[in-house]
Amino acid sequence: MAADFPEECLMALGLDVPLLFDTFYLFLEKPETAYEWDCTEVYENYFKILQLLQYQAFIRDGYSSSERRWVLKCPLHLGLLDFLSKSFPDAKFIWTHRNLNDAVPSLARLIRVGMDMTVNESIDLRALGQNCVVFLQEWLQRGDNFFCTNEKRESRHPVANVMYNDLIYNPQQTLLKIYHDLDLSFTTDYEQALKDHLDGKGKKHVKSRDGITFSSPSKYPTGYSLEEYFLSESVIYNKLGWYVRKYFPVE
Repeated sequence: MAADFPEECLMALGLDVPLLFDTFYLFLEKPETAYEWDCTEVYENYFKILQLLQYQAFIRDGYSSSERRWVLKCPLHLGLLDFLSKSFPDAKFIWTHRNLNDAVPSLARLIRVGMDMTVNESIDLRALGQNCVVFLQEWLQRGDNFFCTNEKRESRHPVANVMYNDLIYNPQQTLLKIYHDLDLSFTTDYEQALKDHLDGKGKKHVKSRDGITFSSPSKYPTGYSLEEYFLSESVIYNKLGWYVRKYFPVE
């Protein structure tokens, strides 16, 4: 765990709440036991851990705190934003919206990987799929409530909504909109660095899960489907239709 490593969230949060990656399936089986948790102290401690990681990065690289910005990516934060926002009073929030027909089986596959490491019996894929839907019903509603409360531009916590496909297929314009929505400075130096990354390095990072490189995101082999977890598009819409209608309106 470090300031610039892929993991900077669950391991730290897991010191105070039992939400580690490889046991997250236990939370999904009985999520109501955690819905009323007061995570105030959890995020206060998380703030201190990030301070320590930031200090270590400063000692290693010499960056001052004003030169770098923390980007916290863990989806678990979505349902706990009320607590996070108290411990991070200057935080700005971006919600990336992905088609649920892809997002739900992606979540199920992620949880299944953790189960493969810890469960010594056959995994009930039907139950896993249903548990993921129930979890998302609660977490998406919490996220929506927080964003609705803070959507005014003068809010203490500026928020921005971004579509996953826009970020994949039109990253430069999407990032420009995010910077505008959050009242951040989109400098010419950053714009050039972004162009250089997209032109010179971006395609090198477009890989499937088996390491095969593709030139177009549309050719990604997803490796998962709703049907694998005994779900369907109609089931998703029946349970989460409010979210689809609000964030994916039919033009």
